[in-house]
Amino acid sequence: MRPMPSRAAFAVRAVLCGVVFAASQTLGGALVSALGLKMLELPSGTDRAGVAAFTLLASPLIPLALAPVAARMAGGLLDRAARLALWFYTAFGLNTMIEARIFSTLVQPDAFAGMCVFHALPAAAAGLAVAAAFPAQGGGRAALPRRSAGEWAVRLMAAWLAFPAIYLLFGSMVAPLVVPAYEQGVAGLVLPPMKVIVPVQLLRSLLFLASAAPVLLAWSGGWKPLAWRAGWAFWVMTGLYGMLTAAWMPGLLRVAHGLEIGADSFAYAWVLAWALRGPAKRGTSA
Repeated sequence: MRPMPSRAAFAVRAVLCGVVFAASQTLGGALVSALGLKMLELPSGTDRAGVAAFTLLASPLIPLALAPVAARMAGGLLDRAARLALWFYTAFGLNTMIEARIFSTLVQPDAFAGMCVFHALPAAAAGLAVAAAFPAQGGGRAALPRRSAGEWAVRLMAAWLAFPAIYLLFGSMVAPLVVPAYEQGVAGLVLPPMKVIVPVQLLRSLLFLASAAPVLLAWSGGWKPLAWRAGWAFWVMTGLYGMLTAAWMPGLLRVAHGLEIGADSFAYAWVLAWALRGPAKRGTSA
């Protein structure tokens, strides 16, 4: 029997990991219900069957986002799985719920804890499935650039402050298209004041940095390929998957926010990769 072509094998593994992720979401919902907790409340009139179908069809996006990074992470299976799960849980689950909490009425205070519980099992399942299905292809982890404590402090501070700045920059570009819908309360959307938005983005940036650092520190290649792969992963985890499955939102908002979050994700990933893995001196090999 001829071996399966590598691209076909990659696709099959991505689909299987997607099935694992989708099944773990069902189990996560059952766990929340068993604990007596509440979950995100979709707007009235939402086609729940349609949302479920979109969610199932989009599930392979998760392994397709994590696999390019996972394949170049050094370490054993459980170590890589734990790092991926933490990153995924924070970006896809916790940080998304924080954002939804201030920009919509879908995540009420009594549902926030339930949603945090809901995302735990899918994050663990996705991390383990992707780490197992896409083994490390590189060697040991790349050595960190040699920098003084002060240089590290400056780069980490830049990484923390970069996300809010990037978020506000690209957000302002799509504001004319999306703000009217928020002001009208379309699909449960609300527009908080800037005094709420900025501190929340500073918090989210800290969470992004803390959860992504273990993944980036396990990287075995150059920092520029890492930036591209991490940008794609961030885009799927924080926007693309959500916009594809948010059938209750108007199409214009989904497209505008999808593109905005894509720009955010790649710009932020480049800053993170530069801060943690970038060369200490200009001209050093990437």
